[in-house]
Amino acid sequence: MALALNFDSEISDDGTTLTITELTGAYSATTNAGGWGSPNPTIASSLTATITISQLTDGDNNIYTTPIVVIAYPTLPNITNTIFNFTASQAGYGPNSIFPDAVYNITYTVTGNSGGAYTASQSFYFTYTPTINKKMKQFTNNVSISFCSNQLLLEQYQEFSTQYDLLCAAIGCGNTQQIFEYIQYLSNELSDPDCGCN
Repeated sequence: MALALNFDSEISDDGTTLTITELTGAYSATTNAGGWGSPNPTIASSLTATITISQLTDGDNNIYTTPIVVIAYPTLPNITNTIFNFTASQAGYGPNSIFPDAVYNITYTVTGNSGGAYTASQSFYFTYTPTINKKMKQFTNNVSISFCSNQLLLEQYQEFSTQYDLLCAAIGCGNTQQIFEYIQYLSNELSDPDCGCN
């Protein structure tokens, strides 16, 4: 089996930093045939490592933003769980920015030379919705305070709750088109000043 990169990603609670942790591990004939080390390439043979990130902008046509490439070498690759961090600013969102609620595609790529040039790559998408989560919590609090006296607010709550549940279900199913649609809907509706969600 050839080298099979594996990694995990997580965005910080304040939304400013994306953390990459390599999970490829060391080669083992019995438990990790895709790991680093002979007969696969060694970490010492690697020459470059990059993280590429893009954001889904059209769920119907699966269109993402132009990928931003961040150099991760020499922090990556490793088998020591040493993390690699980069900020939303480095990802092109502007100074002192945060990662917005969105569907992201992220790719980890390593190139090197181990008796010949090689390229190994792994990518996946992930969904990030802390702003929606926070606003839904605030909106729920507002509804609980005025549950009996504001029929319009109650109707909005029922609609938003349904859409939020559908978003969570779409995330569980991995349906990026539906995830995108629910994020767009909830982001717009929960940003309305009349909502009291901010």
